[in-house]
Amino acid sequence: MTGGRTICTALVNQVLFPYSMELVQEDLKNDVPFSVATDASNKGNRKFFPVAIQYFSPKRGICHKIMDFYEDSFEDSTSIKERLCEVIDKSRLPWSRVTAYGADNAS
Repeated sequence: MTGGRTICTALVNQVLFPYSMELVQEDLKNDVPFSVATDASNKGNRKFFPVAIQYFSPKRGICHKIMDFYEDSFEDSTSIKERLCEVIDKSRLPWSRVTAYGADNAS
């Protein structure tokens, strides 16, 4: 299968990502606790931040999922916290089930 960059980007953003978020929502619908982790990855003058969660599923065992991967030029704690809140809120995951937070040099 081949596709241009625009088609591949649209496929990932409009089909694969929403479907994977549905699967995570399904796994976490029964009050399943989860942990959240972030880390900055620098490439030149660009800073990328993945937001990952980890939880246990009786069907799959320990699950690791990437919830978002955003670019931000700010690496201070306030900016990271604001973006993390946006990601968790957008995913409709309740903060009351977050059991741990991990971050590079800030765990």
